[in-house]
Amino acid sequence: MSSELQHLPPGVVAYLDALGRRGADPKALHSEFLAHLDMISEWITNLSDYTIDDTEAGQFANVRALLESTRSSAEEVAWGEQLPLLRRDLYPMFSMMDHVNKRREVATYSSQPAVNDFILCGAAYLQKRAPWEAVERRLDKLENYLNHLEAGLESVVHRLKPEVSEGAGTAIDAMRDAIDALTAGQSDDLVKSALGTLSESAQIIQLLIDWKRQDEERFRADHSRFLVPAAGPALESFLEYVDGVERGAWKAAVEPLVQETLPLMRSEWTAIRRRLFMDPDQREAMWAEMDAAMDNLEGAVEDLLNTGIGEEDALNGFEEAAEHLSAQFHQLSALTLPYSHLYGSEPGELLEGIFGALGGSVPVVRLKEIKAPGPVSLFIEQYAVDGDWDHLFRAGFTLLTHYPPPPPIEEPEQPRWNCPFCKAANEVGGLSCSGCGAAAPLPAAVATAD
Repeated sequence: MSSELQHLPPGVVAYLDALGRRGADPKALHSEFLAHLDMISEWITNLSDYTIDDTEAGQFANVRALLESTRSSAEEVAWGEQLPLLRRDLYPMFSMMDHVNKRREVATYSSQPAVNDFILCGAAYLQKRAPWEAVERRLDKLENYLNHLEAGLESVVHRLKPEVSEGAGTAIDAMRDAIDALTAGQSDDLVKSALGTLSESAQIIQLLIDWKRQDEERFRADHSRFLVPAAGPALESFLEYVDGVERGAWKAAVEPLVQETLPLMRSEWTAIRRRLFMDPDQREAMWAEMDAAMDNLEGAVEDLLNTGIGEEDALNGFEEAAEHLSAQFHQLSALTLPYSHLYGSEPGELLEGIFGALGGSVPVVRLKEIKAPGPVSLFIEQYAVDGDWDHLFRAGFTLLTHYPPPPPIEEPEQPRWNCPFCKAANEVGGLSCSGCGAAAPLPAAVATAD
């Protein structure tokens, strides 16, 4: 959602919540909190070996200072006095880190993050803003990325025109040659030339990446029978694959379902259910039904390779399990309150805070500071006392009930005429058909506004 609410890592939030909640034991989370501070120190080491400009260099310096102040508060200040001091330093520190990350993510030289980061570092080296060691540290990451690209190319090469696959292969080879040319002691001109080759070759590769992404979108659009997050298209595709295929060949298609598709489904469900609000009295039962339906599908997938179950029974069981889970998600969708209408609004910031608390990225002390209607505030106060997520789900449901979506605006129906040639519908007043370009019939053409 589009607010300026700063999010923090879950381990940091858990420690802040423990410091502010009576009866909680922050000492039990202290070592984990310090481990997060160590990760921030690693982040500084990994990213600050080159800088884009003086502004970024200053941000790294500020993050270092704030990190030391945070560590001092966590290690030297009494438990009951840490919370305000940590909040004072943590929020600006993570805000600056986010700003650096977002600037680094801008596709200055390439839409491919590994390539873009490498060229950014190389450009910083040429500008005397990075040592050669910073470039060398990114070589392995770039080489691993190229290995991944080659594997991706091999998986789709049979569907590409030969000239397309050959062009992509040539581009990858050129990128490898550029990497090999980047050795210590090279002149700036040679470094600049190698970086240019990387950038140009990555543009060619990007065409393949874009095609593959669009192909995956087409696949999902063509396989929409099962409304199952992260799994629906693969479940339908499996049924297409096994149609007429001997059971002995099913294993090659079942293994990806077991190893990739079903774990992704579970992971996606865990993520999205924290952002769904329905009648609190129905939620637990609905979640239990969803989990049972997923268990049923996983069992049906295992039965596909169980020779003790007949082929037809196994396939029917799989299809019925997929249909049942899809029906459960349809029911879940019907019971869930919409919230996109709150984006960019004051209630939307509160909803984002509730989402963040459920996801472990917004501490309760920050959530309580966001303006909330009385009934919603009451649930948040209850959550502040005992940390029970049920209060947050009730807060979200109450908020969305308090701010329902506006009624749809009925657009006045525009007069239209149908082309006598291609039958396309056109708005009255146009001089030609939008479908085939034929001239509009006289009554439709003369209806243009004066």
